[in-house]
Amino acid sequence: MMSKNITHHSLGLLYLSGGTSLLPGLHNWIQERLNVPTKPLLALSATTASGVTYSEHTDAHFLLAASLTLAWVGPDRSSCINFRKGEFTKQSRTREINFQAIKKPLLSAATVAFCLFSSLIIQSNIYRSRLTATNKQLESSIKSFFGQISGSALKNYLSNTAALRTSINKELMKQDELNRLFGPNARSPIHFLNSISSGIPKDVIVDLTQFQVGSSASEPFSPNSVLSASLTFLVANPQTAEKLATLLGNKMGHLQRGKMEEVDADGGLKKWKISFAGKPTEETYGK
Repeated sequence: MMSKNITHHSLGLLYLSGGTSLLPGLHNWIQERLNVPTKPLLALSATTASGVTYSEHTDAHFLLAASLTLAWVGPDRSSCINFRKGEFTKQSRTREINFQAIKKPLLSAATVAFCLFSSLIIQSNIYRSRLTATNKQLESSIKSFFGQISGSALKNYLSNTAALRTSINKELMKQDELNRLFGPNARSPIHFLNSISSGIPKDVIVDLTQFQVGSSASEPFSPNSVLSASLTFLVANPQTAEKLATLLGNKMGHLQRGKMEEVDADGGLKKWKISFAGKPTEETYGK
């Protein structure tokens, strides 16, 4: 390459700048073709003493503006400021500045500064408009979620996101409790009896005289309380009671069977009374 022929050194690193350097994949393509490490030249970010970094777009266009400025100054840029003039300065400490020589550089620097500040102002206005639109959308969402809400409470939520998060969680918990209270009961006794009835074959004839399904009446209500079931049947013979015990064993866990008693039924018939107790399984409720 020309650089190697002139300097007798191989090209070790290649910097890209300008608007074309922002093309996606350009750095990797040049690096693969030339086999030379390639990266963007962040000129403006490298010259800031405060450590502030600018966007890739700003860095790329700043270097182009600075290059145009240096080209406009011309070959006299090294002698713009004349601190020594003839032999007079050898005997005096007076220093003179050639303002005519630095007129063009100052004008170019002012142009670059104007472009830079204009870009920053435009970006600030864009960010401010986006922030305003986001705040309006958030206000609309808060009003639709909480319903009637005062202006002071709305400002408090916008300024304190932790309070907004806490209020939203409380409202969601309240709605969840209301849904559990007024929504359909997934463990309804009707579902349990329907499952028991559908599981008994038609040739097994029984009379259900008493049943109790749910938590104990002496315990406080809890959604996670352990449910229990107690059923009392009248059957025609002990064989039917055995079939019934087998069927209930598939519907109830920890099934306990009471003592069978012979009782008098209507019409002078004899029937047997038997009770079962246990814990309904989740399959009994169709889960």
